[in-house]
Amino acid sequence: MELMAISIILSSFLKNRSQSVVVDGVSSAQVKVESGVPQGRVLGPMLFLLHFNDLPDCVSSRVRLFADDCLLYRPIYETSDQQALQKDLDSLAVWCNRCGMSFNAAKCEVMRMSRKKAVLRKIYTINEQAVQEVNKARYLGVIISSNLQWSAHVSTTTKKANSTLGFL
Repeated sequence: MELMAISIILSSFLKNRSQSVVVDGVSSAQVKVESGVPQGRVLGPMLFLLHFNDLPDCVSSRVRLFADDCLLYRPIYETSDQQALQKDLDSLAVWCNRCGMSFNAAKCEVMRMSRKKAVLRKIYTINEQAVQEVNKARYLGVIISSNLQWSAHVSTTTKKANSTLGFL
């Protein structure tokens, strides 16, 4: 009986939702929401973690899941490590298909973190779409750079603080 009640609650939380946009006090027409979870609710990240809980089991790389973020990483020392990472990305695509999900390759990024001048290069793909390579990325509010320096994070934080100070 308890499982049935939980199922009904989750179903009502996720189904029959619509949304509109308000600009300058004018609302757009309501549009049915087909997927996703309502943003800003405690239940959203919990459902994400429950749904993605077995994702780390399908790859050999390390995985970090937090709220609605998924991070996959592994050290790359030789081409076999590159092949293993691509195999893991392919395994994630299979996992997604099995679970009725998909990764948007356009929202995924690859970052090589090293202090070495010469690093192994490879174009990684998700569902046969190339994943963009970046030199810095934000993770849990911290800007991490490929050269492992803090200057990008400090610069961004300083600009934000100066903007706030100017506003005051």
